[in-house]
Formats: sequence, structure tokens, C-alpha cells
Amino acid sequence: LLRLKASVKQLGSSLVCRSDSGGVVSLVAPALTPLCQHVARSGSLRIFSAGCELARRSHSGAYQLTLEGSIAVAPHAKASALLRLPLADASLLLSTPRKVVPLTSFSSEAQGCARSLPIGPCMVVLAAGSEGRRPLVVPARRVRKPEGLRLQLPFVTGLEYRPTAIAKSLLSQLAPSSSALSSACFPSSLS
Repeated sequence: LLRLKASVKQLGSSLVCRSDSGGVVSLVAPALTPLCQHVARSGSLRIFSAGCELARRSHSGAYQLTLEGSIAVAPHAKASALLRLPLADASLLLSTPRKVVPLTSFSSEAQGCARSLPIGPCMVVLAAGSEGRRPLVVPARRVRKPEGLRLQLPFVTGLEYRPTAIAKSLLSQLAPSSSALSSACFPSSLS
């Protein structure tokens, strides 16, 4: 469904789920994989958290990538599953984390790219990776009615504001550097 390259098989041996009906797929360090797979198969562990949550089961029963999962899977995604957005369009998408953003709200370039995505899950690249930094990638879904994009940030009961907090954190990472502001705020002897 996510249109992944064959290189994603590298991740396969590091994926662990407590059972066939488990709600969470975890990505663990290769050194811990044999231990986690043994414990997961034995069923002797009731609470199981083993690293990065790659995907969570939705109410419909399908697995959805988490934010961490989209970052891990993005290098293995085909171009048809990725949408690269300019800063203004990325900011618009992140400003409404729990709603569908109509494609007509985006720039004409972003509209064309988004329309080329098939309906369903995709990943939005908010900022390209730079020296020592991973790209900012977020799971999303292209929806048919209304024609638009919606972020796929997990809703957790009791943490109703979690999607908004994630979106605000991503927005702050997209903001231009504040070096001009910091030099204006502090005397040169302190900066």
C-alpha cells in the first residue's frame, strides 16, 4: 500500500510485533532482534515496548505508520509515495493537523504533485535532510472527498492534543534559523 522499494527488506529482520494481532510494530536494533522475537513468540510478556514504534493498528485494523516509522521507511519509499512540499505549503499542512487540507489551498506546483499521488497513504517530506540530519517526513493520506491531504498523526485517548503538539514541533523545526534574532537579543560579548 505504501509503495516501497525492495530495499525495505533490510528493515524486515528488525521488525517485531508481539503477536499476529498485535497493535504495534516496533523497529529494534539488530543486536536485540533475536531476543525480542523470542520473547514476542513466547507470549510471556504482557507489556512490550522494544524501540521505535514503526506502525500502529488503526480502528479499521490496518497498520498506519507513526511519525518515527515514516522517518525510518522514507528512504525505502518509491517516488510515487513521497510528496515534497515547499515551506509555505508544509506550514499550511501542519497548521491543521487533524483536518483535511484541500489541494486548492496549496501552491500550483504542490497541487500538481499531490494530484499525482494515488488515493491513500503517503509520506510528506517537509524538509530535505542536511549534513547529519534526517529529512523531516510525516505520514499523511491523500483523500478523495474533499480532494486534499490529511496528516496521519495518531490519536491516543487521554492525549487529545498530541497531534497538535507534534505538528507544532515540526513547524518549529521548519522555521528559518533565528541567528539574526539571537544576535539582536544578546550583546556581542555574550553570543
